Amino acid sequence: MISKRSILVSVCLVFVLVFGIFLYKNRAYATDEIVDLETSISGQINGTLLSGTGTGTFNLTEGNSSSEIIFTSFPTDTVNPCSFRSWTCKHHEMEACSIRDLSKYFVETTMVFSGVASGTIYTNGTVVKTENGTKSEAETTWSGTYSGPTSSNGSDAVFYETYTPTANPKQLSIIGYRVRTIQGQGIIYCNWTGTLTGSEDIDLDEPFTLTFSWSDVSWDTETKTFSKNVHVDVSNE
Repeated sequence: MISKRSILVSVCLVFVLVFGIFLYKNRAYATDEIVDLETSISGQINGTLLSGTGTGTFNLTEGNSSSEIIFTSFPTDTVNPCSFRSWTCKHHEMEACSIRDLSKYFVETTMVFSGVASGTIYTNGTVVKTENGTKSEAETTWSGTYSGPTSSNGSDAVFYETYTPTANPKQLSIIGYRVRTIQGQGIIYCNWTGTLTGSEDIDLDEPFTLTFSWSDVSWDTETKTFSKNVHVDVSNE
């Protein structure tokens, strides 16, 4: 004859098992999904070599990232990284973005400056996901010219990037726009276009837009260290 104690123990074990399965299936809602970032930058701007490495983290769940890049060579007299698009080439692979599922992708962009700045900058980057997607490793080459303010004292009025499907199932087109007011000097307009090409097909039927908000931005010309925090919002057009 089965005792009441045995029945109670069995019920408790079943409850623990069911509750454990529930927690496992819903673990994405209980904890934030964090991706570690590593980036390597090379090339030249205004004839000066670029060389730097950076690290950071990106919270896919909340859309927040932080990063720091330390350059060993940078044109500090003529360029301020605060007025450019992202230097880390990670493209903020949030939970709502189809590119987060790619194991590898390639990005090419052309930035054109106007307003109180001028010049054209070309970027060519590769991003590889490792460690089951919990790490993003980027290598980017920069080239071109820039002439304009080098002050870090500024604020953004507009800062977004839109990804749109193309006839190539592995490729998205990129259009970005940034309007940054530099205190006491005027407005820098930065437009960029380009492509993102995945190692496999990209599951995207409609365009989506990433809107960026930078904070705690720092550029130390002595140590050539650039750091920032970013919050990203995703919207479908």
